[in-house]
Amino acid sequence: MKLLIVYAGAEWSDAAVDDLSRAGLPAEAEALIACIKNSNVDHAASRLAEMFPRWNVTTVGCHQAAKASLLETARTWGPDLTVVDGGTRMEPAQLFGRALHTYLLHHSQASVRVGRKSPNPPGDPPRLIVAVGGAAPSEAAVRAIAARHWPPGTLVHIVTAVNAMLAQSGISGELSYAHHRQVLTDAMHQSADLLQKAGLGVTTEFRDAVPAELILSQAEHFHADCVFLGSRDPGFLARTLLGSVASAVFSQAHCSVEVVRRKS
Repeated sequence: MKLLIVYAGAEWSDAAVDDLSRAGLPAEAEALIACIKNSNVDHAASRLAEMFPRWNVTTVGCHQAAKASLLETARTWGPDLTVVDGGTRMEPAQLFGRALHTYLLHHSQASVRVGRKSPNPPGDPPRLIVAVGGAAPSEAAVRAIAARHWPPGTLVHIVTAVNAMLAQSGISGELSYAHHRQVLTDAMHQSADLLQKAGLGVTTEFRDAVPAELILSQAEHFHADCVFLGSRDPGFLARTLLGSVASAVFSQAHCSVEVVRRKS
């Protein structure tokens, strides 16, 4: 596994690095730390070495023109996962005042994780939420969780929302509302089976609700460490309802959020 870790040196960047200890990542991986804002990249590298002594960790110098250079680094490095914190903002001339994680969400070809401080004690098993919508992107998110290396006691809460107004208007693929509910119910059960076979504890929540609102409320109620969402590609994400859901959860969740992109 290859990770690109964007590090800005502030408290929230340290939280994003520490969050990786609760992300189910493998004992062996390659990590490239991209330093921005003249931060002390050696601090991040030392912390990673403590958590993952068998990782191959390298660093690159500070990126002043973050918009261009970070994406170029990502294209060159080809990461499976890009990690960024939830607080860094770049100069208006670079990112038009947007948070860095929002920019990467809509432009990175890799999966993107915005890391935040866990609401749970360090020794507790991770608590995860995965949003299941009955399509290939959400299936990819479920499979990503199932493929990782979680400690005993890890819990996954599957959240499925059916928006009655969208289903009845035909936006759901011109399925009837009842049929749409059944498709989502089947996807939820299939996801639960896959995660249980991976040795994870599973609970489910199915409601008639606005997806982003349900995901955010469940993340708060469940004391989630991370929310997993699926996505096709950055362009699709920016053009669709999924884009608004991912953007809302990415920006507003109190916990880490990972958007999983399927490899082509």
